[in-house]
Amino acid sequence: MIQKAKMIGIGIAVLMLIVIVLQNTESVQTQILFLTIEMPRAAMLFGAMLIGFAFGVVFAGRIVIGRRKVEPPAPEPEASEPAA
Repeated sequence: MIQKAKMIGIGIAVLMLIVIVLQNTESVQTQILFLTIEMPRAAMLFGAMLIGFAFGVVFAGRIVIGRRKVEPPAPEPEASEPAA
């Protein structure tokens, strides 16, 4: 059941990606500091997505590593029952 849901989700994501690329084929000019770049809008969106994903991976990794440095508290010793 979960495999089927994953396949449906992947199919929907691929279909949305195809629609976005087909609707954004016109060329646009982008200025970055002193550099002017002309590319299809879909390529620019994809590049921005990759940059955002890379930042997310880096910062999420720092958060996870920061959490690992904190040591969990030591477990309290269990009280032993008196011998009868």
